Amino acid sequence: MLRLLTIKVCLVALVSLLLPVQAQVEEAHVMDVAKELACLCGSCPTRPLDECRCGYAGNQRERIAKELEAGKTKEQVIAGFVGEFGARIFVTPPAEGFNLMAWFMPFFGIVVGGFAVRLVLKGWAKKEEAKEEHKSTSSLSDEERAKLDAALDQ
Repeated sequence: MLRLLTIKVCLVALVSLLLPVQAQVEEAHVMDVAKELACLCGSCPTRPLDECRCGYAGNQRERIAKELEAGKTKEQVIAGFVGEFGARIFVTPPAEGFNLMAWFMPFFGIVVGGFAVRLVLKGWAKKEEAKEEHKSTSSLSDEERAKLDAALDQ
């Protein structure tokens, strides 16, 4: 009888030790999903749900936990949020279609701007060269200048 009681106590202790570990794993899984979704409360600067500490984010994390406990996968939970809120629920927009252009346009703008600056600088350099050439070709020799001065004095 004592042996049976000892086994039961050990079993209860083992189960109680495993439960917090299970809860921690669940919390980590919830945060894994929450880090991909944005807080849409309006008062936060669109922070990820795992970082935001407002009430709205807490409610959404609870919703994620309930859906995961119901047996949904990470992808299914995220798809549910996308169905409800659209693509704005993502912290980073998916790399497809118009969103892909949003990722590449700043780099494209920098490259185009660099070429524009280069063209402007080349144009300025050519104007300076043309002025220098014009100055050197329009200058008269000493003999021609003397003839011109004599003609102007008359």
